[in-house]
Amino acid sequence: MKTNRRKETAKPTPPTDECVACGVEDSYVRALTHTQKDFRSETFAVQHHHWKCSECGVAVLGDAEMDEAMRTTVAAYQHAHELLTATEIRDARERMKWSQSQMAERTGLGIATIKRLELGGVVQTKTNDECLRDVLGSALNGAFVFMHIQKFGVVEAPLTEAWEKGWKNEVVVRDHEVALDFSIDNLCLV
Repeated sequence: MKTNRRKETAKPTPPTDECVACGVEDSYVRALTHTQKDFRSETFAVQHHHWKCSECGVAVLGDAEMDEAMRTTVAAYQHAHELLTATEIRDARERMKWSQSQMAERTGLGIATIKRLELGGVVQTKTNDECLRDVLGSALNGAFVFMHIQKFGVVEAPLTEAWEKGWKNEVVVRDHEVALDFSIDNLCLV
């Protein structure tokens, strides 16, 4: 039987028990750094965590910190080139109440591509970004939905506002239009 258990996130640990420079044991503390990262022939100002020796000040990166540095660099690149970030893609998919495989089916992108994009380690092509925006358009900020509310007729409201006010039902996107699966009569949007 398949269980729906939440994955436990491991506590970040330094790459070694003793400082690689001064040899003092258990001297690493986790800190936030602001740095410049080169990516695709461009330089971006990013921030990410690193381990710093409290004795000598030498800084090191573990696997988790290297992944974080890559994800923040990729996100900075995506922002600079007006592409959707991993967080925007994942949040929009979750608002639509779609699994990754459902999103892959609706976009025509492979499930592995969706997973890699949501992890934040890769940059999508402009064409894939446009495809994602077309399919996820109603879940991205500023999208509007027309819904039939029995007491008031047809109402136009930002879809994100509807979610914030408790809309829980699945939304289906067809040909850039949003279709709600049934009408409601007690939704109050201000």
